[in-house]
Amino acid sequence: MRNKFFELSIFVISFFCFGLLAHAGDIKNVKVLVKEIKGALKNPYSIGFYAQKPTGMITSLALDAGGTYAGQGEGYDTAYGFGMFMEFPVNKKLRLFFDVNYTYLRKNLVKAGERGGSMWVFEQTNYATRYTSVFATDVSYHQTVMALRTGFKYSVYKKTWMGLTAGLYKWQINYANQDQSVSYGHGEGTNLGVTMMSGIDFKVGQDVTTSFFVDMNMRNMIARVKIEDLFNSGWTWEDSAGGGAHIGGTYRIGMLISVKTN
Repeated sequence: MRNKFFELSIFVISFFCFGLLAHAGDIKNVKVLVKEIKGALKNPYSIGFYAQKPTGMITSLALDAGGTYAGQGEGYDTAYGFGMFMEFPVNKKLRLFFDVNYTYLRKNLVKAGERGGSMWVFEQTNYATRYTSVFATDVSYHQTVMALRTGFKYSVYKKTWMGLTAGLYKWQINYANQDQSVSYGHGEGTNLGVTMMSGIDFKVGQDVTTSFFVDMNMRNMIARVKIEDLFNSGWTWEDSAGGGAHIGGTYRIGMLISVKTN
């Protein structure tokens, strides 16, 4: 619990510092910033939806060289995400937003009727073999993430902006067949995480804006996975000492559409 409060404190301080740095030329003290943010919540706001493509290399897999497919060090076979948000203008340069989003990632590992292998399997078999027994179904790595976030966007030059988000990420990692009807083991957890964003806006109407953006993982966006009885009774996959799994991919490229309310 102390660690959670420590992380939350770091995030609050990050937002505080970000606001001060971003507004160094526009405000004289913190009270003005707080007053602007409070006023923004009473102003007309925008609502919208976005779709995003998670990408990046996989850094944590229990099966990294099994069957027909390669494993970690490669990209995902299926990756997508979407979300909805509310955005409040604080002043001409700063915007405050809240959003909720869903992300799904999958990496195919082993085909039905084949074996999977890795150094982890070698350890679990007491160094007898690097391979599992033959799987009756295909095996894939699945990651699903639900996130609730808040953040700032700061206009940099004309239509471009930079942003910072902090949020609560609920993730689950499952080793299962492709439709997840057969699971060989799963783990789940919750992280408080920070990401950095950049993007560009385009007006497509008086009250409609479309944007293209990049969202990059920063602090605490690594899932430390522990799965007991994975593939066999007594086998435990634990990546607390390793690289961990990037939550929602290393970064995400997306497009959003927002509509201003009256």
